[in-house]
Amino acid sequence: MKRLVFLYLLYTGGIALLHAMPIAPQALTDSIHATLKTYDLPEITVRSSKIKRNADRFIMQVTPSSGKNGIELLKEAPGVWLSDKGISINGASGAKVYINGQEVRLEGELLHFRLQSLQSADIQRIEILPFSGAEKDANAQGGAVYILLRKPKQKGWQGHFSLMSTTGHSAQQYQPNGSWHAHWDKWDWYASASITWKPEDASDWNEDRIYRQTGKQFQSTGARKQTSDYETFRSGIIFSPDTLNTFGLEVEYFRHSSDNPSHSRDAISNRHETVYSHGNYHQKSDYDMTSVNFSYQHRLSHSCSTLKILADYTGKHAKGKNRYNILRQAGDYKKDTLYRSQTKADYRIINADVSWNSKSFQTGAKYTQTYTDNTSAYEGFRSGTTWTPLPDFGYTRDYREQIAAWYAQYTFTRRKWTVKAGLRLEYTHTSNRENNVNQRYFDWFPHMDVSYAFDPLQHWMLAGQYGKYIERPAFAALNPNRTQTSDYSYQIGNPWLKPTYINRFSLTLIYKYRYTLTIGGNLHKNLIREFTKQDEANPDIAYVTYENHHRENHWFVAISAPWQPTGWLNLTANFIGSRQDIYMNPEEERQSHWLYFIRAQAECFLPWDLSLEMKYSGTSRLHSGNSEINPYHTADIRLQKKFNQGKWILTLGIDNLFDRSSGYACHTEDYERDIHIHTASQGRTWKIGIAWNFGKGKQAKKTEVEKGKFSQRNRLAD
Repeated sequence: MKRLVFLYLLYTGGIALLHAMPIAPQALTDSIHATLKTYDLPEITVRSSKIKRNADRFIMQVTPSSGKNGIELLKEAPGVWLSDKGISINGASGAKVYINGQEVRLEGELLHFRLQSLQSADIQRIEILPFSGAEKDANAQGGAVYILLRKPKQKGWQGHFSLMSTTGHSAQQYQPNGSWHAHWDKWDWYASASITWKPEDASDWNEDRIYRQTGKQFQSTGARKQTSDYETFRSGIIFSPDTLNTFGLEVEYFRHSSDNPSHSRDAISNRHETVYSHGNYHQKSDYDMTSVNFSYQHRLSHSCSTLKILADYTGKHAKGKNRYNILRQAGDYKKDTLYRSQTKADYRIINADVSWNSKSFQTGAKYTQTYTDNTSAYEGFRSGTTWTPLPDFGYTRDYREQIAAWYAQYTFTRRKWTVKAGLRLEYTHTSNRENNVNQRYFDWFPHMDVSYAFDPLQHWMLAGQYGKYIERPAFAALNPNRTQTSDYSYQIGNPWLKPTYINRFSLTLIYKYRYTLTIGGNLHKNLIREFTKQDEANPDIAYVTYENHHRENHWFVAISAPWQPTGWLNLTANFIGSRQDIYMNPEEERQSHWLYFIRAQAECFLPWDLSLEMKYSGTSRLHSGNSEINPYHTADIRLQKKFNQGKWILTLGIDNLFDRSSGYACHTEDYERDIHIHTASQGRTWKIGIAWNFGKGKQAKKTEVEKGKFSQRNRLAD
């Protein structure tokens, strides 16, 4: 019967993808064969749901043999959406990622690379918190993603190695990963390494402008061929002299480099003439980061409480070299411009954290100090061989930020009710010496979780959550560094940005720990948004910067529905619908938009240790500032074969089966921009990978270095 189903699925797989077949989490499988004297029992397959919803979080168990990386696993988590800028949960952006309690201080593409370096063989479970508690920094406005790594071995060791390759038209990526963990008596040692190498990743774009002034036209095309590599190395040691004390030390190193040669061809015309611009750009960047973490944990046996002291240091260094060559032609007129720039950025972040946790009460204090030093120098090439400084384009930035915080949180249960209430106080002092901008502010951030169980087995539950948060401007958004993308467009930061304050609330109906219906709202004050403007000196030049919206409110409904109709088929669907109300300025009228996000997955367990997985993901048109992002729909398919009881795993797959590309539009005072972008690594790509799991020894209780403020007790509480 299963073989017939397998053949049928091979025939209908493409049709199912076109109809956005619903998706589901992967299940754990165990086969039991029993033979009696007079009866033969057929094969019994037990599959349990890997996703469970508690009052305040989703808990996603990870199958070691699934052969997936952190990005692929998060795409399966309910309510989680990934973009090139970060992670959002239930439509709220700005989610923080923690690995074994340590905050991952990376953004955008670097965060994606870090998550890709984690493999399912290393991950025990992932916890998704739509609302961060008072014990977390107040800037965790989008919730939190907790990644708990797998348990070590008792008096033994375990390891994992995998190699994944991704290829497509003008795209190549190769990713070897390895990890190792050993336990001897009172000592644990673990290490991991990952390399992501992109020898080729081409992209192209085209832009059309519709001018409100008749007789004026603009067209632009461009292409880029990027090469990059990313390496991460991590090693830690844990010493437990007795059952009450644990010391931990961990060192982590990241390195990233990229080379981005690109060119653009622009043509702008009016009734009298046409001006052509040919631009050649070469942008090269290098980035490295070192992180050192120390932890001490003391358990008070008489009171069942824990004292934790955590400290960490993070140092980042980035540098870039850019070269621009632009040739303008109009009739007999011709002008050739050549200039270059060098940028350097140094970041130093110091954290100290102390906390005390008991069964129902938690309190702590944290201090964070951030130093940022950025410099940029531009030079223009004059006739002959002379490079002349261009001070109007360069800058020097010296930014300091200090945050002192205290929090307290209390949890109690009475009959069918469970309540967790917390309060966080934060004092922030920021200074920008270049612009003489100093800000001091004191804020309080309440948080509350309330849940009610309708029956003793908690098959039906109702959970309400509220929290107040802050979003401080990212360093890149504050940085007044002009990045040229063509002769008629560039990007630049805004050092005068204000922080965003967010009030969030939701109500979730939970059935059998899996099916959820959530309604809620995210109310923003001074929301930071990208905004497209026209250059004052030349209105035909458009640039993207950052501004504060007066208010922006998001009202949403979210549904998560896993379903297992048979033992060999898992289905699930996640849907988020949202209404976006925008008030750019106090005097302007409200702008409203309806948005949706859909993700579906089907996973089939087939004969011969094969599994087939099909995914669909779709988003509506999105709105930000005066820009719109076009609707985007993708379909993926993956076939996996296990050997030797899952010790060896072979994976074949196709991502973005129909080769969809992205695009967006911008609305300015004089014209509208329509831009289409196709990036090879985001288009149709073929994946092939192999993984090997090995080890020796018995499994034991996990001992981990805890870094960054995180409650292990709450993480393990179901």
